[in-house]
Amino acid sequence: MSGKGFVRRWALRVVRREWRQHFVILVFITTGVAVSVTAALAAYNLVEPPESAYGNAQFAATSPDPEQLQSALDGQDVSFARLETSTLGRDQTTESVTVKVIDPENSVSAPLFTLLAGAWPQGEFEIALTDRAVSEELAIGSTVTLNGQELRVVGKVENPTALSDEFGVVSSLDGFPSGAEQATIEFLVDARSDDVDFSSVSSLGINSSGGPPVRTTATLVVNVVSAFGMLEVGLLVGSSFAVIARRRSRQYGLLAAAGAPPSLIRSAAASVGAILGVVGASIGLLIGVVAAWILVPSVETAVGHRITFALPIWAIAPSALIGIAVATYSARRPAVALTRLSIVDMLASTRPQPEPTGRAAFVGVILTVLGVIALISGFARLNLALALVGTLLSPIGLLLLAPLVVRMLGALSAKLPLAERLIGRTIDRYNRRSAAVVAALALALAIPVAVAVVSSSIDARASDAGPNLAEDRVIIWAEGADGFAPRTPATVDDEALAGTREAIQAAMPDLAFVPIEVAVPVGATAEMFEEGLPEVPIIATLTALDAECTFCDLDSYGFQDPETGEELEFEATTSWVGSAALMEALDLDSTWLDEGVGAMVKSSDLNVAWYEGILAQGDDVHVPESWPVDRSVPASFVAPGLVDDRFRIVTVGFLGSSPEVLSAEQRETIRAAAVNGSVLEFNEPPEPRSALRVIALIAGLFVALGVTVSAGGLLQAELATDRGLLSSLGARPRTSQRMAAAGAGLLALAGAALAVLIGYVPLLPMIASKADDFPFVVPWLHLATIVLLFPAIAAGVAWLSSRRSALAPNLRQSI
Repeated sequence: MSGKGFVRRWALRVVRREWRQHFVILVFITTGVAVSVTAALAAYNLVEPPESAYGNAQFAATSPDPEQLQSALDGQDVSFARLETSTLGRDQTTESVTVKVIDPENSVSAPLFTLLAGAWPQGEFEIALTDRAVSEELAIGSTVTLNGQELRVVGKVENPTALSDEFGVVSSLDGFPSGAEQATIEFLVDARSDDVDFSSVSSLGINSSGGPPVRTTATLVVNVVSAFGMLEVGLLVGSSFAVIARRRSRQYGLLAAAGAPPSLIRSAAASVGAILGVVGASIGLLIGVVAAWILVPSVETAVGHRITFALPIWAIAPSALIGIAVATYSARRPAVALTRLSIVDMLASTRPQPEPTGRAAFVGVILTVLGVIALISGFARLNLALALVGTLLSPIGLLLLAPLVVRMLGALSAKLPLAERLIGRTIDRYNRRSAAVVAALALALAIPVAVAVVSSSIDARASDAGPNLAEDRVIIWAEGADGFAPRTPATVDDEALAGTREAIQAAMPDLAFVPIEVAVPVGATAEMFEEGLPEVPIIATLTALDAECTFCDLDSYGFQDPETGEELEFEATTSWVGSAALMEALDLDSTWLDEGVGAMVKSSDLNVAWYEGILAQGDDVHVPESWPVDRSVPASFVAPGLVDDRFRIVTVGFLGSSPEVLSAEQRETIRAAAVNGSVLEFNEPPEPRSALRVIALIAGLFVALGVTVSAGGLLQAELATDRGLLSSLGARPRTSQRMAAAGAGLLALAGAALAVLIGYVPLLPMIASKADDFPFVVPWLHLATIVLLFPAIAAGVAWLSSRRSALAPNLRQSI
């Protein structure tokens, strides 16, 4: 029989005969793979599908002359869909309905439209609606009047890729007064833009999603995080295999005495791990797929799109392969240490000499320093890849310090009573195994520590920043707002915004409204804002002021420095154009407006100013005493005289002030009166993230307690001989309980201390670059729970669980 065949038969026999010893390992691998597979499938299926952009098309084309564009497409062998969109008013109401004209049989646009009930509209007086296209849900057969035309509802439709998309479908816009004239026409083309000839089109606009699919990126990120999480499984499994290897030392010695080389012994140990890995990964794969198949489709409404459950092999295979690799490596590693012993030592079950911790500690320090530098630099330069490398290297480096922490435990235990001193020395004697347990505990507790640290810092920042708006004020933002600031002020609908203000004014006569205006570069288009420019822009140069820009995006608008002639780069920041009425509403001094051109008012801590019609220093007025603390009020205002012909003034909202604090009933009245899709902003006090911290803390403690219980069982197995010796010398059963409790407590304390260091890593870039915005906060209650209470709980659980085994076996059985 060949050596490989013998190894496989021996490994199978060992797994079958000693399955109880391997059961915990199998549970760890199965759980890790199942969680990873479920997370990967959830990421792939829950992320917005790629069809949500343009259906089955690769890009969308527009032109001021849509008929010319359609003629160009008709003359080529490409598949495309014509999509017409218009906004029609509903008679006798202030509602507006988005209406689309599509070809229901066109396969290119088919993913964007689904008929739920009834039929597609055929005649010009028929319409199919989504469930919330109008304020009340209309039944099939009812009627709705749009732009003076009465239409019969013949069907119910939806956009399966975006369930929040509300619209109606008609066969044509020709029957609506001004409906066709106001329509936007878009062509969805299922081809590469380079492969289509647009030479006959005089003016063309092409929009393409570009870049890798979002679901692919999300799935890869989840797999990377899962691989990092499998490190926790590897640490626990490695500890279990180390104990098993010690028990199997005599078997390895017999194999070596029979002539087996060290490589065959290591292969035998790895084969046991591989078998357990294959079995555990297979079961975990099945559980993960079934769990995702049950859970994922149930959250369609929450994610906002229909889910057709997909099972990509490339998304789940890495989890299974990593599980097998972790089990194989974890089983092989302790066998490597045993094969370095002589055959006599293996037969005598002599413990391998502990390896020095200096090398691991040195590598850990280097990786930690490099990781922290990469993390801070990545955030400062907005380099996601560099920040991700730092996020991974820093914890790994700190985990490599676990053997050094264990060695410190052994040294400190010399001053403890006998039972605690024995357990401390035992932990130190099995340094590598104990370090794996400490690292596993640190990983489990680092997440709640990081959540507590970062969320507490964010809460402190929100508390220091003040409220978003005073309780007696309301802001009406224009349609298209992202958060509380319009993303595309270049396309603000002035009539719709004014209509909303008039409707609210009629419902609340006591409200006094003043317009909120911003200066927008004439060349700024909606596309520029959609590509990532900040919300409401007023140009503020940083190069002219010699200021460093850490967290900002710089853009050029073609402006030149009047002295050097070089093109300037600017950061778009929120500023409002000042007026006497606005200053009065905000309780700000308005005398600076009398200075005319060159005047600007700002808070004292803002390092920007208007210069040569763009930005300049020296003409601004500082008013820190009276500056509003509301976060929605910008840090600077400019006089209208500063806005020259390179800019245009756009009204993006209205600030409403009430003589008294707005009550809940008054807020509801204002919301009911709002029309045209405008966004309302009221005083919204920041909500503390205490619930998130509690959930993370409980989850982390639960996982860490499971790790401690598992490690305690392994430790008790290692102490069988020592306990037998103590029993023969007259030690009481309580001594065994003290040893178990002390061992669990010491390991838990070491893991908690290391977790605190790892947990503060995510806050380092915030402290380094934005110290004022993100204060250094110590969540004492959560840290005390982890560092003090958790070791006490772990010790108590170990004390109770060791009661049955307190009476150690007799000396002969132990030896």
